[in-house]
Amino acid sequence: MPFVIPEFLQNYSTEKILSEMLQKLPDNISKEENGWVCDLFYPVAIAFSRAIEFTLVEAIKNIVPKYSYGDILLGHGENRNLFLKQASYAKAMLTIKGIMSTKIPKGFTFSTVSTPEKSGIVFYTVEECEIAETGIAEVECVCTEAGKKGNVAAETILLMVKPMKGIVSVVNKEKAYGGYEQETEDSFRQRIADFDASLGNSFVGSPADYRRWALEVAGVGAAHVISAKDDTGIVTIVLTDSDGMPVQQSVCEEVENHIMRYDSWYERLAPINAYLNVIPAEPITIQVSAIVELEQGYDEEQVKQTFLKNLREYFKTEEAHTEVKYAEVGAVLINTEGVWDYQQLKINDGVVNIDIAEYCVAVTEQKDVTLL
Repeated sequence: MPFVIPEFLQNYSTEKILSEMLQKLPDNISKEENGWVCDLFYPVAIAFSRAIEFTLVEAIKNIVPKYSYGDILLGHGENRNLFLKQASYAKAMLTIKGIMSTKIPKGFTFSTVSTPEKSGIVFYTVEECEIAETGIAEVECVCTEAGKKGNVAAETILLMVKPMKGIVSVVNKEKAYGGYEQETEDSFRQRIADFDASLGNSFVGSPADYRRWALEVAGVGAAHVISAKDDTGIVTIVLTDSDGMPVQQSVCEEVENHIMRYDSWYERLAPINAYLNVIPAEPITIQVSAIVELEQGYDEEQVKQTFLKNLREYFKTEEAHTEVKYAEVGAVLINTEGVWDYQQLKINDGVVNIDIAEYCVAVTEQKDVTLL
């Protein structure tokens, strides 16, 4: 529901305020539009108008988290012990070939290849390493820039920022991982709303509790909680990131430590005798193809990106955790900005619903979407 300006602040303007001020003056004082009294009062009317039409409105909006923003929104979260999830730095494992006994210092930088469109992504080593007798050294590195841009593909970190004798080549054999953007205000605002909505409910380990606790960890976009099915007391949390993709194992470990607090028993969130199993979701690829008629002014690639974003939002819903419905995918497509009509929609080459197993999640990447 959009914010509605309170009735007592509506229908104000500089001219209306000025008129009301002039009406208060005795009749023997000139109130002409270009007179000195009018000129004197006009700046005051502007200040009052700004206070009523903007300052007071923004102050009222910021009273509640739903309409607040910036530092005030962060303050609403802190009052509930909720904090904005900060951006994280991607990591990668480098394989360095060179002359035996060559030492690579901690903080030594490597980079992806630059292009005319963008500069290379720089990574630094987290510890000193030495090339072994085999002529190979392996070392972990971290991106110098936070966010998803550090999640570079395999075999792309190939250069030294500054040449070093004894190093012949470098490569990351696996894709870099763990780079996440800072949480958006919309996402943080929703977490505050979920917290407020749960007030008065049980805080002793309900599925909603485990979900909320998991979402407090950076890198978690969605969490599906599976209650214990026997007397073991094992609760399973299945995690995906903000793009709907399975998270890295390191994020699962962070979530488990956050909830169980193995290092601080009295800060433990989970109830006594509860056991936790946190796992990345197993991806089930959903391929989508359709013949699409676009609205004027939209191109195929632009619409494809928007559809993919909307489809991933649908995959986060509780319904999509068990079944991806053909009709719902069609609804997502027709409601995508720029789509006028579509036909011959197929999901995994069929006109069917796709069952999603309990520990799995529907995943669609750009290559899985074909819009003709």
